[in-house]
Amino acid sequence: MNNNPIHVLLVEDDANDFELIAQKLRQADRRFEVRCVDTQDGLQEELPRLAPDIVLCDHASARWDSLAVLEQVRAFEPNMPFVVVSGALNEWTRAQLEARGVDGVVLKDRLPELPGVVRDAIRTHEERQRERVREIREHLLAQRPGRRARPALAAG
Repeated sequence: MNNNPIHVLLVEDDANDFELIAQKLRQADRRFEVRCVDTQDGLQEELPRLAPDIVLCDHASARWDSLAVLEQVRAFEPNMPFVVVSGALNEWTRAQLEARGVDGVVLKDRLPELPGVVRDAIRTHEERQRERVREIREHLLAQRPGRRARPALAAG
């Protein structure tokens, strides 16, 4: 089992919610290091500084919503795992978030689910990265001069 901590950047404007979310993550069977930002400038500064494994975001803050945060995060790193944590979401908003590519949604009254959702989002991200590397490697090998296709084995 990997003992490295999971670095989490949380976009949240309520200090009490930050503490609740950080506490739920820290109670999990894996180490989480959680930093919080509550402004676009703070997010812009912390993304390269922290190089988080995942970004968590409150859906609706006083300053900007999760779709705007998602756009800013994807501009920094297109494949960064991103989970929305919200007090409430209607089905239309949830569908819009999923269509934009968020990796999960957790309601604040279901915070015990958060560590599992975070681990799943990171695991899915890592699997996609491995698959992309495999595809690139196969493509490059196929493009090598003088490379012949391997003959198929005869069925016996």
